[in-house]
Amino acid sequence: MQTGAFNALTNGAFLLAAAAILLRQPRTGQAEKQLFVLALLTASLGIGSFLFHTLAKRWTLIADIVAIAIVIYSFFYVAMTRIPRLERFPD
Repeated sequence: MQTGAFNALTNGAFLLAAAAILLRQPRTGQAEKQLFVLALLTASLGIGSFLFHTLAKRWTLIADIVAIAIVIYSFFYVAMTRIPRLERFPD
């Protein structure tokens, strides 16, 4: 199996991870809303990466890179807002 085909196939893992998050999270409260958005972004990452590895066009490269960047920055934001007392500096 070629590398591109293997990469396209393994992008299904992003979709499975997104589905697992969506199925396991109740939709109440701010924290769950953040996880719901991260699940949708993770699914978009899988789709964007799949498109790049199957079509290999400039726009699919951009879709892949943008999806990865948005997921990384969003995850970082959610992680930083969920860690208790992060905004406080030690005395």
